[in-house]
Amino acid sequence: MITESTLPSFLSDIMKCWLKQYHGNELDTLTSLGLFHWEFRPNRRLTEKPRRRPIIDKCFSLKTSLVHKSIYFHEVDPDTLHAFESSGLTLAGFKVAFEYKWDGKKFIRMKKLFSMIS
Repeated sequence: MITESTLPSFLSDIMKCWLKQYHGNELDTLTSLGLFHWEFRPNRRLTEKPRRRPIIDKCFSLKTSLVHKSIYFHEVDPDTLHAFESSGLTLAGFKVAFEYKWDGKKFIRMKKLFSMIS
């Protein structure tokens, strides 16, 4: 069973609060947690809007499973958190990233930043 004491030490308090709010009952299904940053690449169709891709920085494996469910965080500022979730099989999964704002009591989902079927 995954508890707060078994979570990796590089997760900040705001990240642990997000996990508790959105995946409090599902912590045992998570296979890995980590940190990521955004990489921006040129966009041929819309040159003023570059493509963003999440790049994993740190990864802490919680367990091994055929079907993975991973969550990675990027803390923009003390009140803004980007959460990147990847789930499914290795070559048949879903990846999505959202921006969340902390209002002092709970997180509010603001907008979708990235979505991809792999």
